[in-house]
Amino acid sequence: MTMLPRILLPGEGEAVQIGTTTKTTFKAVGHETDDRLGLFEHRMEPGAPGASPHIHREQLEAFYVLDGVVELHLDGETFAAPPGTYVNVPENMSHGLR
Repeated sequence: MTMLPRILLPGEGEAVQIGTTTKTTFKAVGHETDDRLGLFEHRMEPGAPGASPHIHREQLEAFYVLDGVVELHLDGETFAAPPGTYVNVPENMSHGLR
């Protein structure tokens, strides 16, 4: 697959509303990146339920907090992630957020 450069300005990209508290914008998806990268922007209202703990068998997942504090669940542990926090979640590791 030949990948082409892509520029998305703030607010651009296909977006979906999840419940009443979260808007997710797709910045890069598998079919555009030969299944090598997925990049999503989640804008969550305070108290949003987020994602229950789950596992990805064939991909890692990473989080970078831009604003607010996100409660992250990683391998049975829970911690508060303030702005600037980066978390790398390897394959087969339980994780969730709210």
